[in-house]
Amino acid sequence: MNETVGEIDINTDKNILTELKINKDASLEPEMNETVGEIDINTDKKILMELEINNDPALWPSMSETVREKCIQLGPAFFQNKNNGFSASLRDYKNQKRYFSCNFFIRTLVNGEKHERLWLMYSESTGNVFCFVCMLFNSNSSMNPFVKNGFSNWKKGDERISGHENSSVHQVCTMKWLHRLNNKTNINKQLTKQLEVEENYWIDILKRVVEAIRFLSTRGLAFRGSHEVIGVTDNGNYLGILELIAKFDPVLKAHIENYGNKGRGSVSYISKTICEELIGIMSLKVFDHIVDEIIKSKYFGIVVDSTPDLAHIDQLSIIIRYCLNGMVHERFLGFVSFHSHTGEALATTVLEFLKRSGIDIANCRAQTYDNAANMSGRYHGLQAQIKDLNDLAFYVPCVAHSLNLVGDCSAKECLEAINFFSILQKLYAFFAASTHRWDVLLRNSKKSSKTLKSLSSTRWSCRNDAIEALAGNYDVIYNTLSDISKDMNENADTRHDANSIKKKLIKLEIAFMTIFWKRVLGRFNATSVYLQRIEIDMVTGNSMLQSLITFVDELRNDFDAIEDEAKILSISVNKEWSNGGKNKRKIIKKYSDGTTGHESLKGRDTFRVNTFFVIIDKLQTELKKRSSAYDNITNLFGFLTRLDVIDDNLLKNSVNNLVKVYSRDLEESLYDELKQFIGMVKVKEDNKLIKNPINMLQMIVEDNLSGVFPHIYVAFRIFLSIPVTNCESERSFSALTLIKNKYRCMMGESRLTSLSILSIECELTMNISFENIIRQFAQEKSRKKFFKHNII
Repeated sequence: MNETVGEIDINTDKNILTELKINKDASLEPEMNETVGEIDINTDKKILMELEINNDPALWPSMSETVREKCIQLGPAFFQNKNNGFSASLRDYKNQKRYFSCNFFIRTLVNGEKHERLWLMYSESTGNVFCFVCMLFNSNSSMNPFVKNGFSNWKKGDERISGHENSSVHQVCTMKWLHRLNNKTNINKQLTKQLEVEENYWIDILKRVVEAIRFLSTRGLAFRGSHEVIGVTDNGNYLGILELIAKFDPVLKAHIENYGNKGRGSVSYISKTICEELIGIMSLKVFDHIVDEIIKSKYFGIVVDSTPDLAHIDQLSIIIRYCLNGMVHERFLGFVSFHSHTGEALATTVLEFLKRSGIDIANCRAQTYDNAANMSGRYHGLQAQIKDLNDLAFYVPCVAHSLNLVGDCSAKECLEAINFFSILQKLYAFFAASTHRWDVLLRNSKKSSKTLKSLSSTRWSCRNDAIEALAGNYDVIYNTLSDISKDMNENADTRHDANSIKKKLIKLEIAFMTIFWKRVLGRFNATSVYLQRIEIDMVTGNSMLQSLITFVDELRNDFDAIEDEAKILSISVNKEWSNGGKNKRKIIKKYSDGTTGHESLKGRDTFRVNTFFVIIDKLQTELKKRSSAYDNITNLFGFLTRLDVIDDNLLKNSVNNLVKVYSRDLEESLYDELKQFIGMVKVKEDNKLIKNPINMLQMIVEDNLSGVFPHIYVAFRIFLSIPVTNCESERSFSALTLIKNKYRCMMGESRLTSLSILSIECELTMNISFENIIRQFAQEKSRKKFFKHNII
């Protein structure tokens, strides 16, 4: 409030009641404001009831210091009632009726200037007007009609009202009111300044606390130790980092010295309670940021996978893929525990989670899971349940998982393949079972950086690593086995096992399988790694599968080359096939004349027909079978990756097919947009058309062309929101294992999800500003601490 009394805008000072929450016992608890002004009547009825002071001045209780103080705090505008009508002010003057008018609230000076009469109050119950300042400060009120019963002589209204405000009594009361306001304002200023100092102090402390939480959470590290005491070595990473910072930070050092170990009831804001509260607030900030991006991007694809944690609780990992500002994102939304593995139960869990998060399933345009029946089932799987709700949520099997299944089926297709991988696992198990044997192997293979690896039934990259280690150390492994088999210091079982494995390694068949699977899994693994990149689109993913089909087909003709390479793999490898001198098998042939004949196959041919060709055929069959699952998406969107070579008729047909499927998202004008877009890009890029869909989408965003080519913009966003793999879910399981490890397996679901979001989305966690959270948190906590100790 300014020192001069002028016009006051009621709407500019609505906060006085809510900031001064005055209770019946006249105790003050809450937030004080520098400004003492008007209030909003409608928003503060509850406070008014607590005060037991009516906004009608005729109904005021007997004046006391408590009532006077409360009225001053509320301000005169609260009691003016000038917007509620003046029907009660009707007065009869013979044949004339007069009412109180809003004009009485305005004082007009002789020079034409107008000022608001802040002191004038209207009573809705009596229709009379009263003087705010005189009712508060005039001790001789019996002679003043503006105090005792109110004034209502409207016939002489201007004269009497003007006379009252010019009276010495009124002016004295006004000065008393202003003096009280000035004193109140100065106190408020001092309190506010003190509160700001307190708030800034806690902001400084909380900034350091938030950074400690950010550091630990993004790395998936544990927070708490065995004790919650500053200065002991087993108080955990959280307090330990704060102690480390305090060594170089005088502010935190002084804070820890003053508040560190005061115990329960003392406010320090470095306790485990505040830490957990901040973890929840920070994770919610990151989560809300992701959800806001998803809603803004509109179209998305969903990726779901499940795994049991170390507490034997099934966790569902939910990933959302979307395009925003020309960039493709795959974001982790959280872990959700579930109890039933049926498709219906999984669908209920996922849909309820999306609904709680504010994400509309109607905007889902793809769903990607592994090939498990409860996920991929055509009739009762998760994908079928979601597609019943949204027919545009097309199911796309995880390409990386499909590649694993191709390799798995091929490796089990014939006995030789099964035996080969069995030997590979036995080889690892033999050396890994003894530190002495492993040390001997490492000493012999000191020039090689590749060591033996265990096999995995789900991750074929492990099998590729194991085979590469064998191929790169074949001689070393053979010689080490030979030495162990002859070492009389070893026990008989060990020597026998070493000799048994050594005899298998000298076989040409094993060497051949080593070279063959090295080539196959090398290509499979490189392709799988490439497809795990977030920016890969489904058309590119399917083309990579087609390239593997071509590779395997050409590999059929490389039997001789693989054989030659196997013979020189190691000097210990036999140069002849194990059954080279025997007629291993007879093949019965039926001729056209009905007669039969027998053709005998020797060792090399037997292996080529019964092993090599069998594996090749299985690889081709499985690759074609798995890749066919992506033909629908490829046929719909494939033309968007061939805009530089596609002819006009094919473009027209492709657009019609796409618009027919996505009739809720696209229109036929997409064709005209593409024609213009192709010409524009050729001119801009010197007659070279950008082929990468992401680059084309980025160009539309960067050049603000979404308004010119709206349907192209939508088509690319839908296309690029289709997930290619569910590898992000697999990566989230790695974080799950790190966060909920054997030492923290009793962690609750809420804390697990909070820490997982901060860890998995570490890039967002590091880049998002938590300044507003820190300030809001500091305001709430500092006011609570400040008023508790300073306001009586």
